Amino acid sequence: MDDYEYDQYQNRSKLYIKSKWKPKEVDLPSWCFGRLDRFISKVRKIFKQRRATSNLLPYQKELLELLLNDPELIFPETDKGLGPCAVTYDQYVEACLKHLRNTEYYDILTEEEARQGIEELEILIEAWLHDYNYKKSIGEHAHKFIQQHMIANAASPFGQFYALFKIHKGMKDGAWPTRPVCSDFTSLAHGL
Repeated sequence: MDDYEYDQYQNRSKLYIKSKWKPKEVDLPSWCFGRLDRFISKVRKIFKQRRATSNLLPYQKELLELLLNDPELIFPETDKGLGPCAVTYDQYVEACLKHLRNTEYYDILTEEEARQGIEELEILIEAWLHDYNYKKSIGEHAHKFIQQHMIANAASPFGQFYALFKIHKGMKDGAWPTRPVCSDFTSLAHGL
């Protein structure tokens, strides 16, 4: 690697597509395979996979199994990273609908309106990528990253809605309060 390539490597964007290139075995020196085999065997001796002993008491294990095997329960995440909680499917749907029915924050779109919005968004992003001098501004890696994510998410271009339960707040009016989350993780715009 020359100095220019090293500088490019050091300054590359964190948004890049990993190369699938692999060297051909005939191009590798013969001593390389012996060293790798010895290294792997030494590492395997040091790091042996073993089953950890549980720190749960018998009644805790039994209760956990009972919860996990209950077909009525689902285990959504909680707000503030407090781990999962157990609610019924109906409770979860009602908590989500409570937010989605709030017309101050959410509009109900027909499928046609939603698809039209996605098409307009795709045109805007493509125009921005085409018109924007990305080599100077965002870099070639970021440009490729955005394009790859648009291609990968084209089949299901919409974001996701879910609710996090605020178990630290306590129940209000017989229900746990929730925080709505609109995630763009699988959306067309995620690469941005």
